[in-house]
Amino acid sequence: MTDTFTWATQAGNTGTETGSVLESKYGDGYRAIVANGIDPLSRSWPFAWTGRWQDVFAMRDFLRAHIGVPFYWTAPRDVQQLYTCKDWQVRDVGGPVYTISGTFEQFNAS
Repeated sequence: MTDTFTWATQAGNTGTETGSVLESKYGDGYRAIVANGIDPLSRSWPFAWTGRWQDVFAMRDFLRAHIGVPFYWTAPRDVQQLYTCKDWQVRDVGGPVYTISGTFEQFNAS
C-alpha cells in the first residue's frame, strides 16, 4: 500500500510542468513534433513548512522512509498523484521552530 504525504505545505510555491516531446527537424524547414509517451507531462513542486520541531521531524522521517519510494501527494488545486523527494533541507529557525523544504517530483510509473 502506498503512503500519503498528508501535511499541508505553505502557500506561495511555484510548480513547474514540463512536457516531453519527440521532435524531428528537416532541411526544408519542416518539423514534426509529437507527445512522448502515455503521460508526457511531468510536474515538480518546491515545498516548505515552518512550525514545531515535532512536526518538521515527522515530515523528515516520512521523507527518509520514502527515499526511492513514491508516495501520494496532492499539489495545489490538482488531483492526488505519485511523487518522490530525493533531497530536502531542515533549518533551525530558533527555539522549538524549524523549517523543512525540498522539491516533490512527479513519479510516472511505466
